[in-house]
Amino acid sequence: MRVRDDAIRELLDGGPWDDGTLRRNLRDIRRINGLLGWRAAVVRGVAREVRAAGLRTFSLLDVASGSADIPAAIARWAAHAGISARIVASDLSPQIVAIAREQSAGVPGLSVEWQDALALSYPAGSFDFVLCALALHHFAPADAVRLLRELARVGRRVLVYDVQRARLAYLGVIALTRLLRMDPMTCHDAPATVRRAYSAGELRALAERAGLRNARVQVRVPYRLVLVADGERAYGERGGRGDIAEVADIREREGRERDAREAHTKDATNHDLPPSSSASSASSAVALSSFFSPRPPRSSAFSAFSVSSPSQLSRILRVLRVQRISRECGP
Repeated sequence: MRVRDDAIRELLDGGPWDDGTLRRNLRDIRRINGLLGWRAAVVRGVAREVRAAGLRTFSLLDVASGSADIPAAIARWAAHAGISARIVASDLSPQIVAIAREQSAGVPGLSVEWQDALALSYPAGSFDFVLCALALHHFAPADAVRLLRELARVGRRVLVYDVQRARLAYLGVIALTRLLRMDPMTCHDAPATVRRAYSAGELRALAERAGLRNARVQVRVPYRLVLVADGERAYGERGGRGDIAEVADIREREGRERDAREAHTKDATNHDLPPSSSASSASSAVALSSFFSPRPPRSSAFSAFSVSSPSQLSRILRVLRVQRISRECGP
């Protein structure tokens, strides 16, 4: 499947649909998102971005949301993590918007709106993150470039997830939809999705044409494409709570300053040890370094110190006691 099939059309791109058929199709899409790990992968990606920026509150717009199962999962993660989130799911179809509102009722911090992804009604920089999950393949190249520019306009950080075009992905989704006896609409649209999907190189070219800042495209197993880029207002207008780039810079600078202070404290501790005997000085320095280690190994049972057992603490105290007696008694 070296060439993208732009001629094939997904039935979901038409409409209006019979209500029962549409509901069964959206149900199948939710099942596929769960079974193939798409929902979990997107939640992990958003969580990584939020934590990297050190945000305790954030806003996110999801375009072409379908029944909003992915933004709902993000909202539930944020609530569980104690992070305040304002999440907006959006879609072009009024039928789908109505079903999404019904499906996501009661999800904290989530609202569903009608929006045209190619002409969003929000001002520039309205959201910390703008997400497009499993929808880019619906757009022909020229419209995909328009979409990416619009995402970069309203979001400070752009996140795009989609399937990678590949023969095994195509054959696999045919087998999956038929094995699980999914709706005929799903059995048609799922393989069409893979045939319309972009390759990693094509996605990079789209991002370049759209003028996205610091765009990175990654290929992940199984057949996932991930595009991460800065929005138009990620740089230049500093000081906003949602300015991801500035928050990350501040955290990095604070980390460097903390490392410098800890290194200075270590040096001062080692210089202050009394020279009563070379052996006891060396032992005391090792003990203090072990006890007050500012960067414990990840496998340590304790998060604050690198002391792994009471016996180790006892040995440290004995070394310090010998050191004190040596100072008092002299040579």
